[in-house]
Amino acid sequence: MKDTSWEKSADWYDELLERGKDTYQEKVILPNIQRLLGLKGRELLLDLACGQGYFSREFAKKGAKVTGVDISPKLIELAMKSDRGQSGGKRPKFGRTPGVKGSPTPGVEE
Repeated sequence: MKDTSWEKSADWYDELLERGKDTYQEKVILPNIQRLLGLKGRELLLDLACGQGYFSREFAKKGAKVTGVDISPKLIELAMKSDRGQSGGKRPKFGRTPGVKGSPTPGVEE
C-alpha cells in the first residue's frame, strides 16, 4: 500500500483536533453535523473518510453505532489509539477502506 498524502500530516491533524481548543471542527462543523443528523441513539452510522476518528467518537457519544473507515493507515492507527480511552462502551470501530491490501476493516474479508 502506497502512503497517502495524509501520512505526513496525520500527527499534526490529530494534535489539532484532540488537544486544540476552539477548533473550527469543534465549534462550527460538529454542532451543525449533529443538528443535521439529529442522532437519537442506536443509529448505525458509517463515517467515510473518518480521518483520526474525531467525528466518529463524537457521534458514538450520542449513542450511534459508528464504523469509521479511511484510506490513510496513519490516520486509522491514530483513530484506534484515541478510541481506547472512550468510556461508556460507546466506541466506534475503525478500519481502512475496503479492498486495500492489509486493511484491518471491520467486517470485510480480503
